[in-house]
Amino acid sequence: MSPVLNDAELAELLQLDMTLLTRLVEETELPRVVIAGHRRFVTRDVLAWLGNHDVLLAPEAPVEASESEAHAERDTVIVPADEDEIPFVSRNALLSLGQGAFDPAQNLARQQVRDALAGLGDTLHTTLVRLSHDRLHPSPSEADRTSPWRLDEGDSPIECVAMAWAEGEGPPGFADRPRVVLSVTADAVEFSTLVPAGNGAPPTLLAQRARSAGALVSASQHDGPWSITYLYEVARGAPTAAVVQAQLARDAKTLVPVWLGAVGEVETA
Repeated sequence: MSPVLNDAELAELLQLDMTLLTRLVEETELPRVVIAGHRRFVTRDVLAWLGNHDVLLAPEAPVEASESEAHAERDTVIVPADEDEIPFVSRNALLSLGQGAFDPAQNLARQQVRDALAGLGDTLHTTLVRLSHDRLHPSPSEADRTSPWRLDEGDSPIECVAMAWAEGEGPPGFADRPRVVLSVTADAVEFSTLVPAGNGAPPTLLAQRARSAGALVSASQHDGPWSITYLYEVARGAPTAAVVQAQLARDAKTLVPVWLGAVGEVETA
């Protein structure tokens, strides 16, 4: 156990989601220190302080079904980094996505997005491998590991940069098979299970669970393509890498079983 923790590590230690951890930090006197402008928690002090308290936070009032759905939707909004925190990628780099005109400066900014995405993917990879029983892997080719991010000519915009995981070898992005995809756009991080046509309907029970957890379920009729997506809005500014990583690790526990269902590994009722 690390002696000093950041927010995401403290949430993992206490087995709390980031929303509840934020309440704990903001509404109580939980011990903390600030090091060079960054908030940190000393494990020993936190555990000692918690040992002296029986009740810390009042339970939230029950809500009606419609309000519960709204809460699940709000839970996909990631708070941007504070002024004293370092975002996982700069806001200017995010704004390079969706730009249509060729400009070497835009390519440089998009490379920053690509590198930030690869960093998130590297952290997420271990979780995906474990949850998929060592079946999910990215492209073995470094050139195909992420989607194209350069615009060397023409004016077609690059809307997003994406990284995909699937089973076996396939075309860039694994577009021909069920896959798990992490992508970054100018205003959102998207984490999805994408399934092409011809692979059956979404597993009913798993789709219901995903929807109740705040995911977007998109399906077409007659054995068409379908997807289940977590959309984390970052329009107000990029969040820190630790916050995004914690959210992705949590939601992978929903998306990987969906992927396993799509490839016939688990019950799809």
